[in-house]
Amino acid sequence: MNTIYRIQTVISIIILIQNLSYSQTFDDAFIQYHRNVEDIHVLETEARLSWVNVNTQDTIHWAKENLIVDEMPRFQGCEAITDDVAERKVCADQRLLKYIYSNLVYPVEALEDRIEGTTVASFYINPDGTLSNAKIKKDVGAYTGGATLDVLDKMNDEIKWIPGKSNGQVVPVLFTIPVRFKLAPQNRIQHPKMYSKYYETNDDWELIYDPEGEATLNEEAEVRILVSDNGKVLNTRIYSPLSQAARKKVNEIVLDLLDNSSWRPGSTHHFENTMEYVFKVRL
Repeated sequence: MNTIYRIQTVISIIILIQNLSYSQTFDDAFIQYHRNVEDIHVLETEARLSWVNVNTQDTIHWAKENLIVDEMPRFQGCEAITDDVAERKVCADQRLLKYIYSNLVYPVEALEDRIEGTTVASFYINPDGTLSNAKIKKDVGAYTGGATLDVLDKMNDEIKWIPGKSNGQVVPVLFTIPVRFKLAPQNRIQHPKMYSKYYETNDDWELIYDPEGEATLNEEAEVRILVSDNGKVLNTRIYSPLSQAARKKVNEIVLDLLDNSSWRPGSTHHFENTMEYVFKVRL
């Protein structure tokens, strides 16, 4: 009886492990399209646009040259500090930097070419605490500008800021922030690796889709899959303009690839971390 019970238990554990292995599901919403990196923007929000439309004739105007800000926007988390404004600002700035550098992904191209430097981004903090109209004012290249905007995009989904004020009234305020990309000395890179029964990339990181040897669509898309330090896929972005037929086919390929693949995380300096798996799909 004990032997039968042990066998049943082992079988149950195996089935559970198999179910857990394939528990992550993907859909079209998981894939984000961009024509190029510079097109990743935190979109204008209704809050800012409605405020601007209502208040354009007021003495307080949202335009930079007319707006006198008495209280700058600040990152959330330091509201308990009420007596010391300077201390509260330092606390908010530290929380902002911690969020940015905890979520910033160093682009693979910048890692390989050892590109360092500081990007500068500007954006509006709206009266409702959302971000809008994010732009890169300074870019050091190799996708660092896009990586900076990705962090702001993620922040806008997760965090509400404390808005700025002018004459006691909340107003949209232009905010500028530098983001530093700095490599560790002699940083050694190991790319994430994809394991799949059905898909593989060649030495040039290309996946050629032409199963029947038929004429192709003569289009190409760059796919960037963000793999976490534990091998979980966090996000998938597809770059390059595509026709409707090519976009549909790339969707099918990428979603099928995600469902039938596992991932070894990338590492820098022998430490596993979040990194992009980058390849091109030729149709």
